[in-house]
Amino acid sequence: MGWQSALIKKMSAFWWGWFLHMGCIFIPTLLLHFAFAYTRETRHRKMLLGSMYAASLVYLLLNTFTALFTSGTAYRDAYAYPRPSLLYPLYFITFVVSVCYGTYLFIRAKTRRDPNRAKGLRNYLIAQVLGYTGGMDNFAIMADIRIFPLYPYGLYLGVLYAITALTGRIRAISTKQSRRHLVPVTAHSESNSPAHQPSA
Repeated sequence: MGWQSALIKKMSAFWWGWFLHMGCIFIPTLLLHFAFAYTRETRHRKMLLGSMYAASLVYLLLNTFTALFTSGTAYRDAYAYPRPSLLYPLYFITFVVSVCYGTYLFIRAKTRRDPNRAKGLRNYLIAQVLGYTGGMDNFAIMADIRIFPLYPYGLYLGVLYAITALTGRIRAISTKQSRRHLVPVTAHSESNSPAHQPSA
């Protein structure tokens, strides 16, 4: 809250709206890219991914050089939010569809994984659903819609999502490294087994 107050005093309403959307505009595209990479479909989805990155860039340019994306600043309680403009609903639809499709890809992948990996993916999915549900309070409050407890506590679910995604990535790297260390040990033990001993 303090840093918002300090920045809003130094930035115009236009640049405040641009600053808030600078990163979140690319969230739907990055989520789909991650989902395609996880399910190994990136090669077959190049056209869709390219279109998504192009759309995100267009949204960013619209938000930078026009008042068609956001326009002005609205104050909700002690917080400041950009006002949605004419083309903002299009971005909102893109966000929702991308999150739903990405979640579907993860759910589909979960049914095809071994039980150990499926459990980790299940935990990630729960955190993702909670995180994006919490993030939806930003869209609602921009339209002055307050849904308790999403507002004002929804954003904290995003922190849970980030921690779960990070710990899951660390666990995956650790598991992969452990398997690499096991391979030469297994190969060595097989070479010394009776079946591999030279006959007299």
